[in-house]
Amino acid sequence: MATDFTVEALKQKLQNSQYKLTYQRKVVLEVFVNNPGEHLSAEDVHDKLKAMDADIGLATVYRALELLCSKDIGILQKIEFGDGCSRYELNVTKENTHQHHHMICTNCHKVI
Repeated sequence: MATDFTVEALKQKLQNSQYKLTYQRKVVLEVFVNNPGEHLSAEDVHDKLKAMDADIGLATVYRALELLCSKDIGILQKIEFGDGCSRYELNVTKENTHQHHHMICTNCHKVI
C-alpha cells in the first residue's frame, strides 16, 4: 500500500508542480511511510520527528502537511473526524475511484 509513496515519487511530484524536495518535506513524508495506516495530527508528526532527532518546528510541519495534501501533490489526505483536530494519512486512493471510509467507535473513539 505505502510502497507507492517513495521519496523518489514525492520528488517527482514536487518537481512537476514546481516545488523542491526539502529536508523537511522528506522527513515528514518518511513519518507516514514508516507508519502506514495511521491517522496522524501535525502534533503527532512533530513528536515522531523529535524522536528521530529531526530539528523541525511545528509550524514547518503544518506547512509541509498542507503542501503534501494539496491538490497539486496529493501524497497525503487530510481527514476531519469531528473532534476539531485535523489528521493526515497517506493518500492510497486511486484517481477517479471511491475513497475509503473511516468508522469511529462511539465508546473508545478508535478510528478504523
